[in-house]
Amino acid sequence: MQAFKSRSARAVNAAGAWQGSVWQAGFYDHRLRDERDLERQSRYLIANPIRRGLVSDIDAYPYWWCRWISRAADL
Repeated sequence: MQAFKSRSARAVNAAGAWQGSVWQAGFYDHRLRDERDLERQSRYLIANPIRRGLVSDIDAYPYWWCRWISRAADL
């Protein structure tokens, strides 16, 4: 994971898309145990743009599609 984070951060910085730290310290690790757990983690990830303040409604974020969630109201 460390090698991946290092290489990707260097690539992002070299492309001029960002300056400074790209990744937060550490990473979150979770074992997906069943379909319900996968759906729960999907909802968490899809809500990230809202929590970060990129959009106020998930429908305004063009990259949120998920096979388990058909509309924003399902979050």
